[in-house]
Amino acid sequence: MKLKKGYSSLILAIIIATGLLLLSTWSRAWATPPQDPLRQTAPPPAPAQVITTVSPQTGGTLVSTDQTVTVNVPPGAVPESIILSYVPQSPLATPGPLAPGSFFVDYHIFTLEAYRGGEWLPGFVFGKPITITIKYSDAEAAGLEESQCTIQFFDPFANNKAGAWTPLTTTVDTVNNQASAPVNHLSWFALVCSQAAVVVTPTPAVTPVVPALPRVGDAGLDNVSSAPRILVVVIFGLLLVAVYPLLRDTR
Repeated sequence: MKLKKGYSSLILAIIIATGLLLLSTWSRAWATPPQDPLRQTAPPPAPAQVITTVSPQTGGTLVSTDQTVTVNVPPGAVPESIILSYVPQSPLATPGPLAPGSFFVDYHIFTLEAYRGGEWLPGFVFGKPITITIKYSDAEAAGLEESQCTIQFFDPFANNKAGAWTPLTTTVDTVNNQASAPVNHLSWFALVCSQAAVVVTPTPAVTPVVPALPRVGDAGLDNVSSAPRILVVVIFGLLLVAVYPLLRDTR
């Protein structure tokens, strides 16, 4: 069957449009990277990098832009002035996993580095310990062993040089929701907690109540035999009604 020229052009246009649509769909599918099924939403944007000057005479203080991390460097901790750099990090970018049962507290993960004259100073060590303080919210600590939280650093030489997160001696102020720890070197740092133990309240045992069998003289026996007794009274009354005329006639 021959189609008219107009219909042939229309069918050809539909075929071409369908092919282009399928090609576009496949291109987007191949270009889209696979998504982590456990992370349905993107992590919040990290605050900007913060730098501060630390001098031998006065030391220095660095505060993150979101006010959750404070680094205090005492006077005399550095022999020459340096630039202390704070860079927030994502849990997905950490150099190694935590110990089983431990968790990063939201996005309190960051790196501290030292620079002098624009050059990075790897392995920099302070002459006096600096103090790192991390603040957190009640919502962030919900379900965690808050008093057992620690500030940890990543030690690349631990675990046979495979690296491991290592806790610092940490003081946790559960009233003001902050953790503090001294340290004399720079690295990756994070606030790490474990999940709170679930307290299970035991259910009291229920002792089944077995009803006692009625005995002679118990009120229960009276209740059990009340129906037959009523039947006896009714039958006796009927007999009296039937016999009464006979007794009356004999008088």
